Amino acid sequence: ISKEEKGMATEFIRYKGHKEKNLIIVCDVPDKKKELVIKEYIAHQTRDRLTFIGQDELLTIDPNLVIPLISLADVFIAEDSIYTYPAQVLGTRTYLFKGKSKLLPMVTPRLFIEKEDFKKEILLLLPSKK
Repeated sequence: ISKEEKGMATEFIRYKGHKEKNLIIVCDVPDKKKELVIKEYIAHQTRDRLTFIGQDELLTIDPNLVIPLISLADVFIAEDSIYTYPAQVLGTRTYLFKGKSKLLPMVTPRLFIEKEDFKKEILLLLPSKK
């Protein structure tokens, strides 16, 4: 990732209203209702200190900015996303909902794959303080 790409991604999150104490969540989940539940839950847990980038934005921004955005994210949440592997390479904490794909990456301390209650599981990935 070049400095220019990372700078453009930083400008994008600032445009979204990002503040230094906010968590940056990038969410690539196709189900809009699920995405809304995720956003509302994390906003409640973080007391609205949240910069949330959903799938609609990922589909409409310059594709060259997606990977730099994920590199800036505190947590990447996905379901059947082509960005799961890059998130892992970048060291971004990732929560993966089980989708239709049959191959799942290995679970690591930075990757949680949906088991039971996503709300409890996502809490384990959220940084305690920023």
